[in-house]
Amino acid sequence: MECNTVVVTTPTWREFLRYWAKFGVLSFGGPTAQIGMLHRDLVEQRRWLDEDEFSQALAFVSLLPGPEAHQLATYIGRKHFGVKGGIAAGGLFLLPSLFIISGITWLYLEYALTANIDVLLEGLRTGVLALLLYTVYRLAKKIQWNLMNIVFAITFMVLGVVFQLSILALVAIALGIGFLTIRTTEKTHKVQLDLKASLKPLLVGGLLWAISFGLIYQSEELRHIASLFTQAALITFGGAYSVVPFVSQAAVEQYGWLTQSQMLDGIALGETTPGPLIMINAFVGFIAYKGFLGALMATWFTFLPSFILVFAGAPLMQSLSRNQRIQATLSKLTIAVITFIAGFALTIIRELEPSAALFQVVLAILGVILLVKTRVHPIVLFSLTIAAYSLVTFANS
Repeated sequence: MECNTVVVTTPTWREFLRYWAKFGVLSFGGPTAQIGMLHRDLVEQRRWLDEDEFSQALAFVSLLPGPEAHQLATYIGRKHFGVKGGIAAGGLFLLPSLFIISGITWLYLEYALTANIDVLLEGLRTGVLALLLYTVYRLAKKIQWNLMNIVFAITFMVLGVVFQLSILALVAIALGIGFLTIRTTEKTHKVQLDLKASLKPLLVGGLLWAISFGLIYQSEELRHIASLFTQAALITFGGAYSVVPFVSQAAVEQYGWLTQSQMLDGIALGETTPGPLIMINAFVGFIAYKGFLGALMATWFTFLPSFILVFAGAPLMQSLSRNQRIQATLSKLTIAVITFIAGFALTIIRELEPSAALFQVVLAILGVILLVKTRVHPIVLFSLTIAAYSLVTFANS
């Protein structure tokens, strides 16, 4: 009888670095595509992990706030080479994106605001709207829509859209409701806490954050960037798109760093460049501080909490993923995330040019259908929405 057990191999340090450097440059397509690439490369081809290890790692990072694909890379790196492996894998994943996004943002500011490319940008924004609506659809499929959850979603939509309660406050409410709604008599797996293993990365990471914040404290703009993106890193449950409404609310409405249209352009840039989708924060930071230092600080304060959470939470991985109270809390938070993204999509629709709004909404809905049926790459989607919008615009001009 043949044995089907997969033999897991351990890479050398050089092989490990070479892989993550390559992955950072080629990781297009957003978190779903990136996680698929990691599974194909590391489980099926290189066999650095088996199926169970990969599934457990993915379950663990799905419990954490922050960019899921990046945290998965960091966790895998930690598994093979400890903290230095996690830093190397996570760092090589995001660094190419930081420089690419910064360069494109500079070009965008230099030329997009002076050149007549409104048609191109409107086509891109229509594609972004399609991606946002698709994210709402994808997350909604994970929820069991009973009466309680429907009421919860409607309540959150009213609080966020009508009363404009801050997303940070809504997150706190969602966490509280999720924690309280599970029956206290229900058996739940206790979290086994290894204080020493978890506290060390928390303390070291907290010290790094405090030193970093102290170094830039004299600059009001950098201080606001650090504060905003630290908060953003800690509430991005449900994928990178969950951070977009929060960052937009602060960057556009509170600080006035950029316009809603520029925010949509940043999302499009994030989708069409390699690296974590949450690197749109670097786009916002670059514009906010008018230079690379703003992008660098936005990246640092977005991803430092991500690294800390992976290193602190890894020793608790199995206990966290099996705890029912944590799962119940996160299910309510996912519903809240759906309402954040849906509310942001409604804001975008309200701000569309009235003469073209209906066409753009219809085109976005067709884009959602295309994504559901074919899982087409975002770059292809953007190309199609740009082409369709351009054809109709020029035909009517």
